[in-house]
Amino acid sequence: MTAVDNLSPRQFWHGSNQELSGSIDPSQPHTKVHNASFSNSAYFTEHKDEAQVYAGWAAKKHGGDPHTYEVEPTGVYHQDMTQRQGGSYTTRSPLNIKGEV
Repeated sequence: MTAVDNLSPRQFWHGSNQELSGSIDPSQPHTKVHNASFSNSAYFTEHKDEAQVYAGWAAKKHGGDPHTYEVEPTGVYHQDMTQRQGGSYTTRSPLNIKGEV
């Protein structure tokens, strides 16, 4: 066994006020929740608790119930420079939904 065998894959999370399945496609129309966000991008984070807070915020602002999903980026993504905490990312590529937590 090598050190590489002990590495866990990176986990990413997305919070929403909607029930989602399959994938999140940022090219499809969706509600912009945060003033600093772009409607043609999907946002996700390495921090499950951050995604849970965002889901609660979205539900409070737009109705529905908070949902937190484990997601997997399918294309290029970049650090979200609007967030103070590191580990937040944005992409214009779909996010595959691995499951709800």
